[in-house]
Amino acid sequence: MKIINIISISDGNEKDLIKTIGSVKKQNFQKYKHIIIAKKLEKKFQLKNKSEKIKFIVGKDTSIYNAMNIGERLTFNNYTIYLNSGDIFFSNNSLKIINNKLKNNFNGQFVTILKYKNISFFPKKNFFFNKNTFTHSSFVRSPVKKN
Repeated sequence: MKIINIISISDGNEKDLIKTIGSVKKQNFQKYKHIIIAKKLEKKFQLKNKSEKIKFIVGKDTSIYNAMNIGERLTFNNYTIYLNSGDIFFSNNSLKIINNKLKNNFNGQFVTILKYKNISFFPKKNFFFNKNTFTHSSFVRSPVKKN
């Protein structure tokens, strides 16, 4: 069983972030570390949601890309997936399914379903299987071997 790091980048919107944290906590696969990198978050929010599986990094980034790079530096030893603030996993088995598909040095892409109110947007198969398709929010990065 592998550890999966989940990186969530937040601008400080606690309402969106609580959805994401809840989705991660409900996963049946529990061998994960959730790293939340935020521009700002109230101390009260951090204390309420802190656990041994969640790490908050607040006020250390200068941009969204800098925040992503901070997350990358902290997670290079394990599989990593981005789950944006406000996004949720499709089901409580999402991490379990991802874990079962992982192999050594595997980089994988899974389907991201966009949802607005009660409307779901699925990518067309011919678009998803196009070799040029790439979205960070549905991409799993394998551990990075550093020399």
